[in-house]
Amino acid sequence: MSVAGGNKWSDPNNLFRKVEKTWNPEELLTQKGWYPLPDVMKKLDPQKTGKYRKILALRDKMLKSGGDPIAEMGLKQFGSRIWAQMPTFSIWFTQSEALKVCKVPKDWDFNTFLQQPDGIFSLRGVMEIVPSGWPLKYPAMKNMIHKMDDSKSEMGIGKIEGVGYVVFQPEFSIWLKKHFF
Repeated sequence: MSVAGGNKWSDPNNLFRKVEKTWNPEELLTQKGWYPLPDVMKKLDPQKTGKYRKILALRDKMLKSGGDPIAEMGLKQFGSRIWAQMPTFSIWFTQSEALKVCKVPKDWDFNTFLQQPDGIFSLRGVMEIVPSGWPLKYPAMKNMIHKMDDSKSEMGIGKIEGVGYVVFQPEFSIWLKKHFF
C-alpha cells in the first residue's frame, strides 16, 4: 500500500539485506539498506579487536543519554538483533574516533611507542609503559589537560566521549620531545 510521498519500504535504504561473502569492507560500506550488525562487523573487524562491543556500548550510552542512535550511528534494534543502515552507519563508522583508539601492545616499550607514525591510544595504556622515574604520571597528565584550552592540538592528548583520555600520535611525541628531550 502506498501513502502520500510513496512507500518508504520501497526505498533501497530501508530494505533488509544480508552481507555477501564476496564483499570486501569497502564494498560493504557503499551498500544501501539494513544489515545485521554482527555480520557487518565480521567483515569490518575480522581480527575481533573489540569494535563490535564498543559500538554496542556507545549505542547504549547514547540511548541512556537521550540521543538517537538511528540518526547518528545508523543503528536500530529490530526484534532481538541490532541492524545497521549502511549509508548512515558507514559515515559514522569511518569518522568515529572512538573506534580508532588502539590498545598499547603488551610487547611495546616507551621508545617503540614514541616511534609510531600515527594512532590513537588510551592515555592509561601509554602511562603504563612510561619508564619508572618519569616525571609525568596519569593524574599529573589529567591536570595538565584540564588547564589547557585545546590539549589535543597543544600536547596531543584529549578526551573522546565514550572512551576517555587518549593520546594522539605523532602530536604527543612531538610535544614530549619539545618539553622533555
